Amino acid sequence: MHIHRETEARPVDRHAEEQPRLLPLPARPFDVSQVVYRTVDAEGFIVYRQNFYSSPWRLIGRSVPVRMTENELTIYDPSLAVAAVHPLFPRGTAGERSHLKEHEPPRDSQRRAEQLAQRFAEFGTAGTRFLEGLLASTRYGKNQAERALSLMAAYSRQDVLAALERAVQYGAFSLAAIQRILAARSQPQTPREALADDYRTYLESLSGGEPTPPRPTAEYQALLGQGAPNAEATDVPEPASSQPADTEPAEPGDAEDAEPRGQGSDTAPPS
Repeated sequence: MHIHRETEARPVDRHAEEQPRLLPLPARPFDVSQVVYRTVDAEGFIVYRQNFYSSPWRLIGRSVPVRMTENELTIYDPSLAVAAVHPLFPRGTAGERSHLKEHEPPRDSQRRAEQLAQRFAEFGTAGTRFLEGLLASTRYGKNQAERALSLMAAYSRQDVLAALERAVQYGAFSLAAIQRILAARSQPQTPREALADDYRTYLESLSGGEPTPPRPTAEYQALLGQGAPNAEATDVPEPASSQPADTEPAEPGDAEDAEPRGQGSDTAPPS
């Protein structure tokens, strides 16, 4: 075994010396899969490399993470739970559709109406009233409602909410009315803006409870070895100096001639 030119030691000996300090490999290999974001269209599909992959119907209009491995495509919902897994079409393939039956809207009309009501309730009273008016006045109201949800991919949440409020105000309960209002009063947003808007709403829903109060600093003292965790946090005063800062050191032999500070020259000496 040769001697290393820089370490001046055999590599096998150096390895034996360093081995106790080496960290173990992670339990799971590092994931280098590509992740992109896609918006679920009105038909419940996302598009990747010009091919279509179905997503659960409840995610229509939402921006979702999509992860690709060598042979598989995985769709996640906004909470990062797995929503769908598809075989990945090979490169060079275009126009193909991977469709799972369980991603279709419920065949049960009542259940479908309940899920639509839940989605439109996210827009408050205006969303609920618009959906009720749409279902009552239009034969294919559920289909129009699903397409209205997909408008969230092109316009901000605030713009869609304003369009719903205006439609309710004038009794215009139709998809065409919402599209006209948005085209006249709003600007389509970029994909980056759509992603930020969608996840801002999701994060706000998670932080809707009481804010977490700050923890007292005393709870961290145990980590520093400075006391018990339940001790009250106090400011530690600096030790007082034995000599005032503005007092110059006395020269030897001047003790008898020194006059105390803060006393005038007319102070009577003790009798």
